[in-house]
Amino acid sequence: MKLVIAGSRTANLVNIELPICEILSLFDINVSQVSEVVSGGANGADKLGEMFSKFFGIEVKQFLPDYENATNKKLAPLERNTSMAKYGDVLLLIWDGKSTGSLDMKQKMEAEGKTVHTYNFNPEVVEYDFNQKLSTHMVIAEAKCEDASLIFPTPLEVETLKKKASVGSGKTRRKTAPKKKEQVEG
Repeated sequence: MKLVIAGSRTANLVNIELPICEILSLFDINVSQVSEVVSGGANGADKLGEMFSKFFGIEVKQFLPDYENATNKKLAPLERNTSMAKYGDVLLLIWDGKSTGSLDMKQKMEAEGKTVHTYNFNPEVVEYDFNQKLSTHMVIAEAKCEDASLIFPTPLEVETLKKKASVGSGKTRRKTAPKKKEQVEG
C-alpha cells in the first residue's frame, strides 16, 4: 500500500506520544503492508513519516509544492495535496485538530474514496518525561534498525526539542540569518 503520512507541522517525537509504527497498529496496519510512504515534505508529521520510512527501509515518494507553476502561490501546498490524494492509497493523518492544510488533505482523500485514519495529538505538551519518550522510540529503533542514529536527533537537536516543548507553544519558528551589510571599499 502507498501510505500517505501527513498532518500538522506541530507534530514531533515528543507530542505524538507513540512511534508511527505503533500508531499504525492502532488502525490494524502492519508495517509490512506499506510498500511506499508518500510525503508532502513539510516539517512535522510529513518529516516524521519520512523518518519512519527511513527507519524501516521503505521507499519515500515526495510531493513538494510547486510554487513556480501554481495557479496561485499560496495554493501550491493545497494543489500538492490533490496530487498526493490521487497517488496514495491510505492516509495516516497526524493532526492537532487545527491545521487547515491537514483538513484539506483529509477531505481530498475522502473525495477520492480512500481510507483515512486520523491520529489526534495535543501540540501543547505541558508535562512529559522527554528521556522516557525518546527512549521508547529508541527501543523500537534498536529492535528494527541497524543504525538508529540515522533517525533520531543529535544531542543539540534534543536540547532544541526540549526547549520548544517546555515553552508549550507547539509552533516552530524559522530563524533567518541577519543580512550582512556590504562594505564599501574606498
